[in-house]
Amino acid sequence: MKSLCDIPYLVPDSSEEPGSFAFVRKHDIHCGVDIYLPEGTPIYFISTGIVVQVTQFTGEAVGTPWWNDTWAVYVYNAQEGTTMVYGELYPPNLYVGQGVDSGALCGHVAKVLRVMKGRPMSMLHFEMYSGLVTRSVEWLHGEAMPRSLLNPTKTLLSGSLYI
Repeated sequence: MKSLCDIPYLVPDSSEEPGSFAFVRKHDIHCGVDIYLPEGTPIYFISTGIVVQVTQFTGEAVGTPWWNDTWAVYVYNAQEGTTMVYGELYPPNLYVGQGVDSGALCGHVAKVLRVMKGRPMSMLHFEMYSGLVTRSVEWLHGEAMPRSLLNPTKTLLSGSLYI
Protein backbone atom coordinates (compact mmCIF):
# COMPACT_ATOMS: atom_id res chain seq x y z
CA MET A 1 0.00 0.00 0.00
CA LYS A 2 1.18 3.48 -0.85
CA SER A 3 1.62 6.29 1.66
CA LEU A 4 -0.82 9.19 1.89
CA CYS A 5 1.88 11.81 1.38
CA ASP A 6 5.60 12.34 0.93
CA ILE A 7 6.34 13.78 4.36
CA PRO A 8 6.38 12.03 7.76
CA TYR A 9 3.12 12.23 9.69
CA LEU A 10 1.51 10.95 12.84
CA VAL A 11 -1.51 8.65 12.82
CA PRO A 12 -3.34 9.29 16.11
CA ASP A 13 -4.27 5.99 17.69
CA SER A 14 -5.14 6.87 21.27
CA SER A 15 -8.61 7.53 22.64
CA GLU A 16 -7.11 10.63 24.30
CA GLU A 17 -6.02 12.30 21.04
CA PRO A 18 -8.70 14.56 19.48
CA GLY A 19 -7.88 13.42 15.93
CA SER A 20 -8.17 9.72 16.69
CA PHE A 21 -10.97 7.42 15.60
CA ALA A 22 -13.89 7.25 18.09
CA PHE A 23 -12.66 10.26 20.09
CA VAL A 24 -15.63 11.58 22.07
CA ARG A 25 -16.20 15.21 21.09
CA LYS A 26 -18.59 17.80 22.45
CA HIS A 27 -21.49 16.93 20.10
CA ASP A 28 -20.56 13.58 18.57
CA ILE A 29 -18.01 10.81 18.23
CA HIS A 30 -15.23 11.21 15.65
CA CYS A 31 -15.85 8.95 12.64
CA GLY A 32 -12.40 9.24 11.12
CA VAL A 33 -8.76 9.95 11.76
CA ASP A 34 -7.30 13.44 11.47
CA ILE A 35 -3.72 13.57 10.21
CA TYR A 36 -2.29 17.02 10.82
CA LEU A 37 -0.34 18.20 7.79
CA PRO A 38 0.73 21.55 6.38
CA GLU A 39 -1.85 23.32 4.24
CA GLY A 40 -1.37 22.41 0.59
CA THR A 41 0.30 19.03 1.24
CA PRO A 42 -0.39 16.71 -1.72
CA ILE A 43 -2.42 13.63 -0.71
CA TYR A 44 -2.22 10.37 -2.64
CA PHE A 45 -4.68 7.50 -2.88
CA ILE A 46 -3.59 4.52 -0.77
CA SER A 47 -5.48 1.98 -2.88
CA THR A 48 -7.10 1.68 -6.28
CA GLY A 49 -10.78 2.20 -6.89
CA ILE A 50 -13.54 4.24 -8.48
CA VAL A 51 -14.46 7.76 -7.38
CA VAL A 52 -18.07 7.47 -6.21
CA GLN A 53 -18.50 10.95 -4.73
CA VAL A 54 -16.80 14.35 -4.76
CA THR A 55 -18.58 16.71 -2.42
CA GLN A 56 -18.22 19.64 -0.10
CA PHE A 57 -17.25 18.25 3.32
CA THR A 58 -17.20 21.24 5.69
CA GLY A 59 -18.31 24.86 5.62
CA GLU A 60 -21.46 26.93 5.73
CA ALA A 61 -23.12 25.23 2.74
CA VAL A 62 -23.10 21.86 4.52
CA GLY A 63 -24.13 23.09 7.97
CA THR A 64 -20.74 23.58 9.60
CA PRO A 65 -20.11 27.33 9.34
CA TRP A 66 -17.53 27.19 12.15
CA TRP A 67 -15.16 25.46 9.65
CA ASN A 68 -13.77 26.64 6.32
CA ASP A 69 -15.04 25.18 3.05
CA THR A 70 -13.36 21.85 2.30
CA TRP A 71 -14.14 18.91 0.03
CA ALA A 72 -14.01 15.11 0.22
CA VAL A 73 -13.37 12.34 -2.27
CA TYR A 74 -15.05 8.94 -1.76
CA VAL A 75 -13.30 6.01 -3.46
CA TYR A 76 -14.82 2.53 -3.64
CA ASN A 77 -12.53 -0.48 -3.98
CA ALA A 78 -14.76 -3.33 -5.20
CA GLN A 79 -12.07 -5.97 -4.67
CA GLU A 80 -11.79 -5.12 -0.95
CA GLY A 81 -15.43 -4.04 -0.60
CA THR A 82 -14.48 -0.79 1.14
CA THR A 83 -14.95 2.92 0.62
CA MET A 84 -12.22 5.34 1.68
CA VAL A 85 -13.00 8.98 2.31
CA TYR A 86 -10.28 11.58 1.89
CA GLY A 87 -11.68 14.73 3.49
CA GLU A 88 -10.81 18.32 4.28
CA LEU A 89 -9.16 18.93 0.95
CA TYR A 90 -9.21 21.84 -1.45
CA PRO A 91 -11.57 21.14 -4.38
CA PRO A 92 -9.97 18.23 -6.21
CA ASN A 93 -9.80 17.84 -9.97
CA LEU A 94 -11.65 14.50 -9.95
CA TYR A 95 -15.06 13.27 -11.12
CA VAL A 96 -17.51 10.54 -10.18
CA GLY A 97 -16.82 7.37 -12.17
CA GLN A 98 -13.12 8.09 -12.55
CA GLY A 99 -10.79 5.17 -11.87
CA VAL A 100 -7.85 5.96 -9.58
CA ASP A 101 -4.66 4.09 -8.81
CA SER A 102 -2.75 3.76 -5.59
CA GLY A 103 -0.19 6.55 -5.47
CA ALA A 104 -2.14 8.89 -7.79
CA LEU A 105 -2.83 12.43 -6.62
CA CYS A 106 -6.09 12.78 -4.69
CA GLY A 107 -5.90 16.45 -3.72
CA HIS A 108 -4.29 18.94 -1.36
CA VAL A 109 -4.81 19.46 2.37
CA ALA A 110 -7.03 22.44 3.17
CA LYS A 111 -7.07 24.75 6.15
CA VAL A 112 -10.27 23.59 7.87
CA LEU A 113 -10.22 25.37 11.23
CA ARG A 114 -11.23 29.03 11.36
CA VAL A 115 -10.04 29.52 14.94
CA MET A 116 -6.79 28.31 16.50
CA LYS A 117 -7.52 25.62 19.11
CA GLY A 118 -3.96 24.77 20.05
CA ARG A 119 -3.61 22.20 17.25
CA PRO A 120 -2.74 22.56 13.58
CA MET A 121 -5.48 24.19 11.50
CA SER A 122 -5.05 21.98 8.43
CA MET A 123 -5.39 18.22 8.21
CA LEU A 124 -6.48 15.24 6.18
CA HIS A 125 -9.64 13.70 7.63
CA PHE A 126 -9.76 10.01 6.63
CA GLU A 127 -12.76 7.68 7.02
CA MET A 128 -13.31 4.09 5.96
CA TYR A 129 -16.52 2.09 5.39
CA SER A 130 -17.52 -1.43 4.46
CA GLY A 131 -19.40 -1.49 1.19
CA LEU A 132 -20.12 1.31 -1.23
CA VAL A 133 -20.76 4.60 0.59
CA THR A 134 -21.32 8.07 -0.88
CA ARG A 135 -22.12 9.98 2.31
CA SER A 136 -20.37 10.09 5.67
CA VAL A 137 -22.29 8.97 8.74
CA GLU A 138 -22.84 10.85 11.98
CA TRP A 139 -22.08 9.01 15.22
CA LEU A 140 -23.97 10.60 18.10
CA HIS A 141 -23.39 10.15 21.82
CA GLY A 142 -25.20 7.14 23.23
CA GLU A 143 -25.46 5.40 19.85
CA ALA A 144 -23.69 2.25 18.72
CA MET A 145 -21.00 2.71 16.08
CA PRO A 146 -22.72 2.97 12.68
CA ARG A 147 -22.81 -0.44 11.00
CA SER A 148 -20.80 0.38 7.87
CA LEU A 149 -18.16 2.54 9.63
CA LEU A 150 -14.71 0.99 10.02
CA ASN A 151 -11.76 2.06 12.16
CA PRO A 152 -9.12 3.12 9.61
CA THR A 153 -6.23 3.39 12.08
CA LYS A 154 -4.52 0.06 11.24
CA THR A 155 -4.91 0.68 7.52
CA LEU A 156 -3.29 4.10 7.87
CA LEU A 157 -0.47 2.79 10.08
CA SER A 158 0.34 -0.02 7.64
CA GLY A 159 0.97 2.38 4.78
CA SER A 160 2.28 5.43 6.54
CA LEU A 161 5.65 7.10 6.83
CA TYR A 162 4.60 7.94 10.36
CA ILE A 163 7.04 9.31 12.89
